[in-house]
Amino acid sequence: MMVGDMVSSIYDREFCHEPIRVGIVIETEVNMWGEEVIPSGVKVLWANSEIETVYSDEIEVISD
Repeated sequence: MMVGDMVSSIYDREFCHEPIRVGIVIETEVNMWGEEVIPSGVKVLWANSEIETVYSDEIEVISD
């Protein structure tokens, strides 16, 4: 996963009845909770202009 990749939320697809969120990766290798953890954090700019830091295993790349 790299900056600029288009991603979607895995949890939206599996657990929500809402439309699937799509966004752009704006930062990778984010330390979650001030510590290095596995999986690492990824900062995503969602289509609704919200910026969220999520674990890398919570999203999937849909376009490079």
